[in-house]
Amino acid sequence: MQSDSASILPLAQLRKRFAERLFFLGPVFILALEVSGESGIVEIFGAGRETGYTLLWIFVIALVYKYAFAYGIARYTLSTGKTIFSGLRSIPGPRNWEVTFITIIYLLEMVAYGGFLLIASHFLYFLLPFAFPMLGIASLTLVAIIFILWKGSYERLEHVILGMVLLLFAGIVFSISALYIPFQEVAEGFIPYIQDHHLPWKMALLGAVGAGLNLLLYSVWLHEKTGGKACTDDLPEKLRIIRGDLAIGFGFIALMSFVFLAIGASYHGATGLDAPGSAVAVSAHILETIPQVAPVFVFLSFVLLAGAVISGIDGRARAICGILREAGGVQIPAKKMYRIILLGFSGIIITAFFLSKPEYLIKHVSIFASIMFAIIGFALVYIDNHLPKEHRGSRLWLAVMAVGSGVYLLIALLQEKSLLEYGIPLMERLAIVLLVLYLFVRSDLAMAYRRGTANRTDLLWLVLIFGILSIYGTFRGFPISDVILNFRDLGPVLAGIIGGPLAGAAAGAIGGVYRYSLGGWTALPCAVATITAGIVGGLFARRWTLTPLRVVILGIFVEALHILVILPLLTLSHPRSEVVEVIRHTFPAMSLVMVAGLIMYVMIEEQYKKTLDMKDLICWIRREIDPELEPDHEGNDQR
Repeated sequence: MQSDSASILPLAQLRKRFAERLFFLGPVFILALEVSGESGIVEIFGAGRETGYTLLWIFVIALVYKYAFAYGIARYTLSTGKTIFSGLRSIPGPRNWEVTFITIIYLLEMVAYGGFLLIASHFLYFLLPFAFPMLGIASLTLVAIIFILWKGSYERLEHVILGMVLLLFAGIVFSISALYIPFQEVAEGFIPYIQDHHLPWKMALLGAVGAGLNLLLYSVWLHEKTGGKACTDDLPEKLRIIRGDLAIGFGFIALMSFVFLAIGASYHGATGLDAPGSAVAVSAHILETIPQVAPVFVFLSFVLLAGAVISGIDGRARAICGILREAGGVQIPAKKMYRIILLGFSGIIITAFFLSKPEYLIKHVSIFASIMFAIIGFALVYIDNHLPKEHRGSRLWLAVMAVGSGVYLLIALLQEKSLLEYGIPLMERLAIVLLVLYLFVRSDLAMAYRRGTANRTDLLWLVLIFGILSIYGTFRGFPISDVILNFRDLGPVLAGIIGGPLAGAAAGAIGGVYRYSLGGWTALPCAVATITAGIVGGLFARRWTLTPLRVVILGIFVEALHILVILPLLTLSHPRSEVVEVIRHTFPAMSLVMVAGLIMYVMIEEQYKKTLDMKDLICWIRREIDPELEPDHEGNDQR
């Protein structure tokens, strides 16, 4: 009897320990599937095609840094019971600047997700026994994804993703046996070898392998898994489990990355094969080279991309929902807000379906994400340093994060030549805007609007100042592919915010008339959109108090109304392909510049109001001490 109980006890303990070991695997596998799907199809396949296996050593460097990054996020989440986005709000500087820019990037990445679903539909198209529009496949896939996520259940998400991961692992093991793997070349690929003509691919792989800002979403899923409870009592044991689980997850990422590199490498040096101009050609190549397992692998590629979109949409929706509730003060119930964000994401993705070249979208959206990822690496070191001493990372972790973040920031700045080509001119233009806003906020004109004493003369000056700023936004725009990339709408929106819809419309009319005088097939919609932007800015400011997050929404909405609604409606007679090309070139960049200008205004205004409040407080104290003191119109004391 005693022997039976003795045998049952170790078995129960073994089950308990096994359950504890598996507890944190769910968030890790969700992360692994999300980052594997986003990077493999485009960048890693292309790197294998161009360089073969010679850059495998880059995989090691990238995965080591990103493992440390994910581990630092997990340590913060478990020790505080909060997501990393809460920690980012503690970084010094303007209030909520980090989470504001991350939110912008996450919204822009939904455009790239439209590209992912289009690529996924191409894979599935090759397997269907009947003709079906690829746009229809992408749309039905999106509907299925929203259906899975609509309940907002983390448990459902985890079960779906775990099923996908098991399916992918079994299929990859089966499929990889059909690939020719030159083991000597693979072994040599782990030896660092510097070649100048491979520099662009080195930079691309460092960013692609293990992804970037997506790693922040691991904190969201880990927070859901633990129920938002801090694990301070048994933190060392939990972190030990996390380290092992992250090793498994990053092992899966490494396997998926290697497989796509191997498929791309099969093009390297091959004869009789045309190098594909698009990642979609991967499926055709697989069908030709490994026909015995091609259907399995093509289907797995579809599952991988669909899984990346499922986890990516869920993680971003949960992250933005938390940011809006904490930083934005939004009081909508969490589940309802989650669903609203899902519908917003769906709208962006559907819009992206009608834009050409999905790989182009993915590449250009990732530029901004790469820069922010490097900055967040330094921010993570700062946040970790403010944890209790026993919860901080080791010196080795600190060294890896510091060196890695510096390297990644340099890579992000060098990777895209347009940053160097347009970066300095853009800084010059934004500096002029910043100077105008700085001088205006401190002027008597701005003070009159703050006090509600502005008259018609003040209104005239307001319209002239921001109407001229609108003209400047056109005059100093960037010519890109026969289109002027501008910030003309910024002046009218600011006039509307300060003086109301009438002031915004008048300032927009000045900028719109100037734009119309330049001619071109986009002249009329651009002029109408500029006037509309001023009206929208005025109505928005009347309804809501401005915060950084709200002006982000305002800026994106104004540019979406301009480029995605008014431009197509007023150019119906123009070739659709040219309209789409203009949208593709202008919407992300103009949205970013608009948001940057609005955030600058809000920050300058808030800082000046704090200065005025401090002056008022000092004056009140002095008057209490000496009643003979009288403040002048600026709040300074006079005798």
